[in-house]
Amino acid sequence: MGHVRFAQYRTGEPYIVMDDVSYRYPGAKCYALEGLNLTISKGEFVAILGEHGTGKSTFCQLLNGVIPNFQGGQMEGSVIVAGLNTQEVSVAELAQKVGIVLQDPEAQLFTTKVISEVAFGPENLCIEADEILERVRWALQVVRLTGFEERSPTSLSGGQKQRLAIAAALAMRPEVLVLDEATSQLDPVGTSEVLSVVRKLNQEYDVTIFMATHKSEEVAQFADRVDHLHGHPQERGGGSVR
Repeated sequence: MGHVRFAQYRTGEPYIVMDDVSYRYPGAKCYALEGLNLTISKGEFVAILGEHGTGKSTFCQLLNGVIPNFQGGQMEGSVIVAGLNTQEVSVAELAQKVGIVLQDPEAQLFTTKVISEVAFGPENLCIEADEILERVRWALQVVRLTGFEERSPTSLSGGQKQRLAIAAALAMRPEVLVLDEATSQLDPVGTSEVLSVVRKLNQEYDVTIFMATHKSEEVAQFADRVDHLHGHPQERGGGSVR
């Protein structure tokens, strides 16, 4: 199971609060995470380091409500994001507060044009067309993909695909961006591209960043805090992942 003790830096308004959180996947014998207590202030850049199987992805899914709302399983304690209890609101509602970028960008990209990819989320919120176009323009500008609107996502490099995934998340105007091993499949150039965008979001737009990674060297120069998630690979059972 994953265990972590976090230093608590209350440099601003508490925005994410995890209170004695434990979670076990459906059918699993062991807890994936146990006894987590964490406070993240608004505008912080927090990185969590851990080897494969220590529960980093589980941690990320706790923040956007996928756990326990979609995954099921047994959860104890509470996760509060922007005053919302993740066990009491829908994932769709949380998606307007918390954006998430996964390890494999292609798992999140499924349209035929860059512009359609970024517009997809706001369109599903039935936002006015002019507002959608403004969000798309802004998100592509932030991730430095302006001019790529008509390109197919499949034609992009690894770093560009991950930046596109970030743009799609940004179009929802989240206040928190969660990155789950978002640079693990990228070469050094792609990693640098993504981290540069993430730092800009944090410093210029005050987006709160939570980044799960095993690349300590890359995040150390960007993050306000770097903590470690300790544990061992999970015993898998009945639908548990990691």
